[in-house]
Amino acid sequence: MATVSGPADLEQLLATTEPVTGCAWTGLYYVWDLWQWSLGGGYLYGVGRSAFTSWRAGEPNNYGGKENCVAMVGGGLWADRPCSFTSYSVCYQGGEGAADQYFLVAEAKNWTEALTFCREHYTDLTRVRSQSENELVRVTAGGREVWIGLFTEPWKWSDGDVSTFRPWQVGEPNNYGGIESCGAVNLQGSARGSWNDYNCNTTYAFFCYSGKRVVLRVRILMDSEVNPNDPDVKEWLLVQVTRELSRHTELGNTSLRWGQEDNGVVFSKDKEEDGQCHPMGD
Repeated sequence: MATVSGPADLEQLLATTEPVTGCAWTGLYYVWDLWQWSLGGGYLYGVGRSAFTSWRAGEPNNYGGKENCVAMVGGGLWADRPCSFTSYSVCYQGGEGAADQYFLVAEAKNWTEALTFCREHYTDLTRVRSQSENELVRVTAGGREVWIGLFTEPWKWSDGDVSTFRPWQVGEPNNYGGIESCGAVNLQGSARGSWNDYNCNTTYAFFCYSGKRVVLRVRILMDSEVNPNDPDVKEWLLVQVTRELSRHTELGNTSLRWGQEDNGVVFSKDKEEDGQCHPMGD
């Protein structure tokens, strides 16, 4: 299904819909609870990440369907919050061979503003990978609620594209009734071109796309304890490959995805060199 990477893509979609009214599906869908640190390195439970968490009882709960950022709320416990919520924050300064240092920013900012401030003046919003790090952040916060660098971007593209273009209609997405997990484009009226979330079982017209297909075969050296076919690991690896390619070439509207066998396997152990894996299929 179609990925909409920017205004030009959206205009192209709208130009093909003259006979169609109402809404039409795109390839956008909702998967909540894939938490990751702002510094990068994959998902909370993915490759190279500690499984340490310190959620307060009942959290994360995604109240109202819009709690995609995380704050330390007291006693070293975490809770999910709307990213537009304003709070103090804790930044950290780190580097090779140096102990991490933590800094309280006693100015109310939303999560994105806090992230930008920390990156401009320090290293990043703080990450927390162990109980000892959690305690250091708790002490730095001094009992105040503070942003940490944990967040989720729940809206994904079906083809694996990492575009964050989201021209939502005002008030959307709202996950009305707790069952709206797919994204559609409004095709008529004053809302034409804006997006809304709907129940995936609703029947609408839909957009597909076709394009030039290039097959890349990748060899990856990994720790033997990491399973590259774990869904979180596969997604993390795809993000890293996309970022690396974007450094050397203009990807434009190109999207990447792993080819897989009928059994869902993407990576197999290299027969020639232990510890190396490569994707199967194309």
